Amino acid sequence: MKYIAIEKLSVKIDEYCLLSGIDFRLYAGEMCGLIGPSGAGKSTLIKAILGLQTYQQGRIRLPSRHKPVAYVPQDDHLHAALRVSQALDYTCQLRIPSLSAIQRQAHIQKICHAVGLSERLEHSIAKLSGGQRKRVSVALEMLTKPDVMIFDEPTSGLDPGMDTQLMQLFASIAKQQKIVLVATHTMQNLMLCDQLLIMQQGYMVYFGSPAMALKWFKVTELEEIFLCLHQQTAEQAFYQYQKSGYAKGVAKRVPVLMKEEMLKKPTTLDGQEKEAEKVQGESTTAKDILRKIRSQIKHK
Repeated sequence: MKYIAIEKLSVKIDEYCLLSGIDFRLYAGEMCGLIGPSGAGKSTLIKAILGLQTYQQGRIRLPSRHKPVAYVPQDDHLHAALRVSQALDYTCQLRIPSLSAIQRQAHIQKICHAVGLSERLEHSIAKLSGGQRKRVSVALEMLTKPDVMIFDEPTSGLDPGMDTQLMQLFASIAKQQKIVLVATHTMQNLMLCDQLLIMQQGYMVYFGSPAMALKWFKVTELEEIFLCLHQQTAEQAFYQYQKSGYAKGVAKRVPVLMKEEMLKKPTTLDGQEKEAEKVQGESTTAKDILRKIRSQIKHK
């Protein structure tokens, strides 16, 4: 199972600490929303993952040393004078020179179908809407088949409908065995995320599912979480979460793709037990899944 692991990561500039002991793991098939107030350390964390920020303590483990981490910035860096097909073809020639012209076209067609650009291939980039340009940026990064994709404020300045469409696109990309991290200030579609990473003044004050976040912060809407962040210091919030059962539970979670694989194998109980044992310690979540599998077999 592919994953990205951030282990006790700390970044300091002089005496100022930008990141303090950031520690989490994302698996293939998961989309994680990265949120927090301005100055929380989101950009610093992204730069560290991309290799653009040095860090004094900790470690970053990526799925592969040979595949680049895809990064889509807030502002689209596109050649407006080109057609969509030209931009993709030129980029493909630069990044994957081993492909023939026929192979490039097939590869580009496949990616454009995945991101909803098939009908825009011959359109000028200059005439595309903001959401369509963002899809072009996504397609360009998908050319190299990255394991990890990072989106930095991808829906900033877009209307709510387009925000929903793009977040649904990112979620669908994650299901293609990708690891997706989305930094955003827009809260309306965060329930589409598998995990939520909340930062405050360089500390990770929460990591877990969006639904669990509502319970942890005792709120009914995700937007209310920002109000809760000012009720205690970031350091206090960090230690409170680290000592909680929530933090221990998410650390032992069963990855999304592993859940789906386990549920797809209605063989014998012994076979299903072996699958569950692959999860370290057979966490509570793994036991729940095994219980569901047994129930399915009994009803057959």
